[in-house]
Amino acid sequence: MMITDFSELEHRDEKRSTGLRQAINTLWRHQIVWLGDHGSHLAYQSLTDARHKGLLDKFFDIAGCDLHINSVQQWVAIFPDCNNAEGISWPKLPLHTTIALLVLAVLHHEKMEAGEFDERGVVCTTFNECMERYEDIVDQNGTAKLQAKRFEEALQDLVKRHAIKVGDYSSELEDYEILIRPVLTHLTGEGALQKLQQYTDSRESAEERKQTYDTEILPIGEEETDVREASQ
Repeated sequence: MMITDFSELEHRDEKRSTGLRQAINTLWRHQIVWLGDHGSHLAYQSLTDARHKGLLDKFFDIAGCDLHINSVQQWVAIFPDCNNAEGISWPKLPLHTTIALLVLAVLHHEKMEAGEFDERGVVCTTFNECMERYEDIVDQNGTAKLQAKRFEEALQDLVKRHAIKVGDYSSELEDYEILIRPVLTHLTGEGALQKLQQYTDSRESAEERKQTYDTEILPIGEEETDVREASQ
């Protein structure tokens, strides 16, 4: 039925069909389409077109995903459908990316509570502030610290997913701005602070050669295949 729907759309309107295929491919590769990013307009427009809703729901349901559209904050994303996970293996996050993700989720929550956000729910922080917040939690637990370089690598992964935006480095301030988008909090599930404390309890020196994941922190659509070998 879904293939038939695609074929019928292609027959009726080849240009719209091509645009929809490209939009699906963009969303699958990045997991998030955030309106305002370079090249995002056509993908967002196609994914939010009411005429495509049934077809898109079928497509991502078969893939074991939930399609989420937030028209107020203007983003589209796919997340694992944990109720439809049988026989499906999703790419898994490395430990350092999981930790960075949780730190950012904690900061987003805290700044939202303080009213420090824009009209789309984006909050602004800096790399140094992220590291300081992380180290506060680590110091409380007395666990090994994630090195700044590893944290920076993790941020680049989240940039590729369009969950955050990173500004230019200021040599004068020795820092750079990080814009945390609200869609990022949907990747962490509930209790980001508790999850962060759990992950910081693990020995980073022993885990650096491994990957880790959480059932509530499973991005989809990454091109890498070597991240499937994971351990808790």
